[in-house]
Amino acid sequence: MNDEPTGKASTNESTTDWERLRRMSDVDIHAAVASDPDIIPTDEDFWGNAKVVLPQAINTAN
Repeated sequence: MNDEPTGKASTNESTTDWERLRRMSDVDIHAAVASDPDIIPTDEDFWGNAKVVLPQAINTAN
């Protein structure tokens, strides 16, 4: 396994409007997801070969 990090580290700052989300009904949330052009539906075949990969801690004590 490669020990090099992939991608950028996440920040603690959230851009989610949590209050707006809390006010939305399940129907509203599902409609928003369904209208998102970036969403690609998945089925059992898609997940058939999926593997759980847990992140490893990066030792920064060096």
